[in-house]
Parts: sequence; structure tokens; C-alpha cells
Amino acid sequence: MARILIAEDEPDIRALIAFTMRFAGHEVWEVSNGEEVVEMGRQIVPDLFLLDVRMPRMTGYDACRVIKADSVLKDIPVVFLSGKGQEWEIQNGLDAGAEDYLRKPFAPDQLENRIRIILTLHEKGIDTEQVMEKRQYSQEDIDFLTNEVKKLRKERADFLRRLSTVQEKTSSVQFPLAELSRITDGIVHDMRNGMGIIRNTVGFMHDDLANTPHEKNIRKISRSLEFCEMVLRNLSALGGQDILSPEQVNLETVIREIFFMLENKLVDIKLVIDSGREQPVILADEGHMKQVFMNLIKNAGEAMSDGGTLTCRFRKEGDMMRIEIQDTGHGISEENQQRLFREFFTTKERGYGIGLFIVHTIVQRHGGEISVKSKNGEGTVFTLLMPVEVK
Repeated sequence: MARILIAEDEPDIRALIAFTMRFAGHEVWEVSNGEEVVEMGRQIVPDLFLLDVRMPRMTGYDACRVIKADSVLKDIPVVFLSGKGQEWEIQNGLDAGAEDYLRKPFAPDQLENRIRIILTLHEKGIDTEQVMEKRQYSQEDIDFLTNEVKKLRKERADFLRRLSTVQEKTSSVQFPLAELSRITDGIVHDMRNGMGIIRNTVGFMHDDLANTPHEKNIRKISRSLEFCEMVLRNLSALGGQDILSPEQVNLETVIREIFFMLENKLVDIKLVIDSGREQPVILADEGHMKQVFMNLIKNAGEAMSDGGTLTCRFRKEGDMMRIEIQDTGHGISEENQQRLFREFFTTKERGYGIGLFIVHTIVQRHGGEISVKSKNGEGTVFTLLMPVEVK
């Protein structure tokens, strides 16, 4: 266990770094600027300094120079953590006396591994500058991320299996969705923590892996993250506690983005957008609108397993926007159409009846309406009437 002093002016980032180091078994102190890190360093004499570059009152570079000029602190390793990763800035950090320079965002396990190496080298009296070279990403890095995504998918599957039990038990009674939302809060929180690790790593690696054989893997991981995010948003919305944040949303842009995101699931499906003469822009919560169309487009794709056409029509009618999402799939029976938006109703072998219930809830919360028309073998049309402005 090492004694680590962290200097970072952003509270959230400082908390993440501190949590990572404590989780690794280290003793941690936290300060928010360069002056404090020097003062605290002289009091506790840590085994390692973790410094942000841009801080109030004294930059990380200046703090490092003071540390390296101090007779007591000069031999203690200094590591910079900064979003600034250009070569000249890295060189400035090394010129100031630092042993290493890591860029944000970072994966906590990578930070932990790097710190362990630096501490080990320092303990053995080895000059870190001679051995710390720029990290080259290998297949092991990609495998790590892929395994993390698989873990999240397994957690999601385990939860949904439990949810199916709830569905069976509540087939004849009204289940308190707000209570279910409370129960799922812990699951959502844990999954978001895991996804945060993956998102940090993907962001860290994205530029470095552009135009390499690994770029396709990164894109797949990013799509998996988007899918997991949709699941978490669905769970969070069960209790209806989400706060709407209205903004100008171009629905055509939203649909094209989602179609691209789901392209691997929409094989042999042609997208047709008919927006008439006006841009289909409404005042709404963009995240919620993405959630609505993610569910509708995903369901349409599943209904056209052999390919087909997905048509999205937009027409302004007074102060409302009429939106039609039409597929050429296998259709929905009249009986099932009556129950389609109920919680926990599904016709899918591996479905759990959350998606369309959430769609209906979001549309209603925006002051809109949603309906469905379908015939077996002839496809389905979902029609949304959304206010152009939130009332």
C-alpha cells in the first residue's frame, strides 16, 4: 500500500481518481490546487503525487518544479493526469521533473496498473524515464473491453430474467412501477459504473486506433454501449421520475442517427424519410426522443427479419407534428394491438414488455399521443402526434 496525494480541481474527476486508488488499496489524500499539494506534501511526505496540469493558484507544472526542488520531496515520483495530451505538453511535464504523464479520459484499471509499475520501479531505484515508453495498444486491450461489455450484457440478461418472474406474478394485479424503479436503482447504478470504465477507455483509445485493424472493434464496443444506455434509460424511466429538458430536436436527424447505430440489426432494410417541405423540428427532450425512436425502429427491424422498407413520415398539423413509422413486416394481430402499450406485455420469446410501455409514457409526458395500425402480413404503422412546443 502506498500513500498517494492527488491534486485535481474538478471534484468529480478527483473523486474518481481517489476511489480508484483507494480501491487498489492505497492511502489517499486530496487537494484542489497546486499550492495545497506542495503544502500537504511537506506535511505527509507521500509515496507518489498525482497532479492535474491546469489548476488554480499554481499549475501542475509549477507545483512539480517546487516538489523537485524541495530537499524532502524531490525523490518522490510525480505523475501528471491531464486531458492535454499533445507531445509538447507531455514534454513540458517531463521537463518539469515528472516521472510519467497520463491522458484523460483513463480506464481506472489502466491507471492502477501504471501507478503500480511506477511505484515498483521507484522502490527498486530504476529510472522510470528509461523504461516508460508510450503505450501501444494490443489485442489484449480490445479483449478487455469486449469482456467488460459481455459482463454488462450478462448483468442485463440476469436482471431481465428476474423481471420476467415479476411479469408472471403480476399478470392479474397492478404492479407498483415506482417501487420497481426503486428496486432497480442499484442495478442501474452498478451497470453505469461499469459502463463508465468502458466509455473512458474507448474515449482514450479512439483517436489512437483510428485507421487501424482495431477501429472496427472500437465501433462495435461503442454500439454496445449505446444499446446498454438505452436499457438503463428504460429502467430509470419506469418510475416516471425523469426530468424533461426540452430543446430544439430535429427528428429526422435523430432517426438517421439511430438507423446508423442499429445498422447491424437492420440488414437489408431500406430507410425512407418523407419530411415534406418543413424540417421536422419540435421542442422536446432529445434523450427521450432518441429512446422513443430507438425502440420503434428496433421493433420495426425485428418485424422485417427478411428485409424490407422502413418509412418515416413527418407532417406539421397546426401546433402538432404528425410522425408515422411504417414497416413492411409481418404485422400485429388485432388482439395484440389492444394490449401493445401495457407494461410487461410482449409477443417476443425473449421480450419483457418494457420498450413500448416506456415509449407510450414518454409520448404522454410530452403532451402527445401514440397509436398503432397493423394487419398480419401487411406491416405496421405507429403514429405519433407530438406538440411542436412543450405546453
